[in-house]
Amino acid sequence: MAGGQFWSIASFILHQTRAARRTYADHAMLHQQQVILRNDSSPTSVAQTLLKLALAWRKARVRPFRSILAPLASALLISGGFFVAGLFSSEVTSAASKDMLLRSSLCGLWTYGQVAPGAEFYGAEKTLNESLAAAEYVKNCYGGSPTPFKCNLYVTQQISWKVNQSALCPFASGTCVYGNNAALELDTGPLDSNDVFGLNAPQSHRITYRKVTTCAPILLTPSRGEWENTTLHLPWVNQVVEVPVARYYYGKQDSTSWTYEYYPTERINGLGYLLYSWLDGTGWEAAAPFSRADGNVTLFFLAQNVVDYKSKVDDPWFGAHQELNLSFGGVYSTVYQEDFPVTILGCLDQHQFCNPRYPGFNGESTGCTALTSATKVYDDLAGLKLNDYQSTTIWNLNESLVYANTWNAVNGRGASALQASNKMAGLLGTGLPPTQWMTEVSGVANFVGYALGPGPLAPGLMLVAPNTSVGHDICRSQKVSARDGYQNFSVLGISIIIGVGTLIIIIGLTIDTIVGWMQTKFKRGEYRLLSWELDDKLQLQRMAYEGAGWGPWKDHSGFPIKEGVAEVGRYEREKAHASISLRTGSNGELGHEVTIDSSN
Repeated sequence: MAGGQFWSIASFILHQTRAARRTYADHAMLHQQQVILRNDSSPTSVAQTLLKLALAWRKARVRPFRSILAPLASALLISGGFFVAGLFSSEVTSAASKDMLLRSSLCGLWTYGQVAPGAEFYGAEKTLNESLAAAEYVKNCYGGSPTPFKCNLYVTQQISWKVNQSALCPFASGTCVYGNNAALELDTGPLDSNDVFGLNAPQSHRITYRKVTTCAPILLTPSRGEWENTTLHLPWVNQVVEVPVARYYYGKQDSTSWTYEYYPTERINGLGYLLYSWLDGTGWEAAAPFSRADGNVTLFFLAQNVVDYKSKVDDPWFGAHQELNLSFGGVYSTVYQEDFPVTILGCLDQHQFCNPRYPGFNGESTGCTALTSATKVYDDLAGLKLNDYQSTTIWNLNESLVYANTWNAVNGRGASALQASNKMAGLLGTGLPPTQWMTEVSGVANFVGYALGPGPLAPGLMLVAPNTSVGHDICRSQKVSARDGYQNFSVLGISIIIGVGTLIIIIGLTIDTIVGWMQTKFKRGEYRLLSWELDDKLQLQRMAYEGAGWGPWKDHSGFPIKEGVAEVGRYEREKAHASISLRTGSNGELGHEVTIDSSN
């Protein structure tokens, strides 16, 4: 509609400009062009009609194509311009953000409520389910061939890591297998709360979060692991027997002096991988060489039991060099079993928040907390000069980050958390690369959503909803990728299109009335006004009927109305001439007629 009205404006200007040219005031072809400009509302149709008109006049001495050049060029430019504008108007949606904002009545974080039977169990179950969901997401969305319909949820599909394979051992000197400078460090670098975590906010309200995870295989020493004898109840025979057990002393576990114990009977039971993890401060108190005040320490204990490999494994965590000859269908084959009953991998998780608006911010130290544990990082925020929005954002993220560690990513899943399990056929594998432990560390990922709500809450768990206006704003600010059935658009783009389009429509509908009023009031351009009025198709028809004697008519500037009897003459054709039948005093002929030559 705006395009049509824009042409109305342009055609009015062209008509009025040409109506003042006295040189061509009585030129028939010019008058025909004026009628076309006055009555055709489509620039494409005008261009087509002008070309046909020029072809019809091509044998006359009037240079018809030169005569139509200005209106033809204007019509083509406007038609093409609005065609291109129509194509670019789609950018209002295609150039808009691909994200959408979530709305949830359950926005908040979950915690333990009043004491209820099984509350801790339900909390552990919930954390495990979130860990499983995170593992499934990593499986589908990380790597070279992500699954689109499963990965188009978060504003950032993958969080990349800066990898350092020569990092310092995260524990005391002499505790890491490869020495003090061969640990694996995964550093996210600063992650913007808007761009990565999807918390929609202007620059002044954003914060950055950084996570550094450093892992290394732990050196087994006689002082940390030893074989002892213990009693074991065998329920199927109702006997108590004495069996050997391997105990590992890396810090107290609840009421015991050891951290983990391994029974050789697990090999007799034909078990494969067994994986257990311990997080410092959750029932396990790390021994001094493995305790870190500036991070969260996790130890992973791996028992391979009767897993066999067809080739030697040089990986320090999955090491297997013990040869064993086995018969497969009468054919003997050499396989390799684990070097040690249990091997250990240690990880340190560190967290950091920064205020990008802090004076002199450099992304590492100035304007940032120290790299530390998920609980202590919150204590270092006082000096960051955060506004209320930034503080609430950090509080929300930090409550989730308590669970975003390597322990929660593995705890409860056991051997299913190992990517090596995917390379096994039962208890037999072809082998593993010497960097398999790095692959396992790289596969650990977890982040708990906030605005999505905590999901169904079991008895004893409760939702902590925001109780401030800023908290409620953040609840309405969580971005996710747009799903099917939703369409984003640019409010600014739509506003400009509507505003400009409305202005064009208003001008297009009123320009002849306003200019005509000014021409009459200031007595300038009165001939242009008369030309515009009489070139109207209904006025041209009126004049044709009056010329044939079918009058009188009233209203010579708007919609003409015939006075008296509304009867008019019929159209007639005689040979190559079409005409209006003439009117006589007694309905007879006047002896002449007005004709239109249609032979051309």
